[in-house]
Amino acid sequence: MAKKKVKISQIQGAKYLKNISGILKKLHNIATDPVRPNKRQLHMDEYIAMFLLYMFTPACDSLRSIQRISELKSVCKKFGFKRTGLSTLSDAQHVFDAALLESFIDELYSQVQKKNAVEKKTLKPDIILVDGTVIPAVKDMAWAIFGSKGDNNALKCHFLYNLNNNVPLFTKVTSANVSEKKELAQMLEAGKCYVMDRGYAKHALMQAIIDIKSTFVLRIRDNSVFEVIEEKELSKEALDAGIVRDAIVKLGTTGDLKTPIRIVEVECKTYTKRAKTGRGGPEQGDTILIATNDLEMPVTMISAIYKSRWEIEIFFRYFKHLLGCRHLLCQSKNGVRLEMYAAIIACLLIMLWTGKKPTKATLEVIQFYMYGLADEEDVISHLQRLKAAEKKPAKKS
Repeated sequence: MAKKKVKISQIQGAKYLKNISGILKKLHNIATDPVRPNKRQLHMDEYIAMFLLYMFTPACDSLRSIQRISELKSVCKKFGFKRTGLSTLSDAQHVFDAALLESFIDELYSQVQKKNAVEKKTLKPDIILVDGTVIPAVKDMAWAIFGSKGDNNALKCHFLYNLNNNVPLFTKVTSANVSEKKELAQMLEAGKCYVMDRGYAKHALMQAIIDIKSTFVLRIRDNSVFEVIEEKELSKEALDAGIVRDAIVKLGTTGDLKTPIRIVEVECKTYTKRAKTGRGGPEQGDTILIATNDLEMPVTMISAIYKSRWEIEIFFRYFKHLLGCRHLLCQSKNGVRLEMYAAIIACLLIMLWTGKKPTKATLEVIQFYMYGLADEEDVISHLQRLKAAEKKPAKKS
């Protein structure tokens, strides 16, 4: 059965997306022939605006539906672009450089920081959650060959996620077999606190973070070798929080680490599913080891910071399942980066519009509004309920 055309009534929220066009306008003349500037019918700012419509409009679920949106006269009038052919949309991924969007992501992120600073939500230092997520790719994407036999194709998005502002900072797209540790080493900045799972447990990476004047909170392997320098006494608060050890140690035997490291051992729920399925690593024990180069931070805070790492896993689910990034519209490496960057822009826009981190419920209300099933009062009512829920005191266990 042929799909119905997207109607203008189904994207009534286009006026909000039109505001981003002013920021993206600087990209309008990118990849345009200066001799014949009117030859190109599709410009980079229009192309990204179409991606955003795709992500916020439930009726839009493919490159073909994006092309159909360009046939709507009212949409063309709002955004200032002309009807675009499917082949033009497909070729655009090879024409527009995704790296040009990084400065606009920085600009939107600065706006989020200013908004949070006004609302006194910004904390120091910035807590940066680090992880990568794998997205299946089609067989035609030869650059994304994954596995020793080369029989699977997949790509990996390497994310930095700012926990203080609940927004993604940066993503780099590579084939799935690229080392996450090497990619992070190239993205380090001073004055940050990097929170990582044990896949990043490499002594050279820890030393690189120390050298750049940042800190880390990193889970290390249960069989890690270390020599105890000092055992710290645990308070009742720490014991009640499930912390069983706090020690200053010399970690490893290779000499890659030049300074003492703090080891915090925390009780956790035993997880046996990995051992049963044979995937995802070894069976988890009754405790986990967390390493940090911050020797003064309260031990309960170290434990709490590591527990917050789960926020990036929640973001991955939101990113892939709710913004449509599980379905790739582009096949080239640059095209995938364009799509991923557009998704980050969408997350930042939600943060600016609502003042809340992107969640399933909030995105659904926005999409209902875009689809014409909700009005502005419904969106405002949803945000007021979220604000009221934040003010309610936590229930005592």
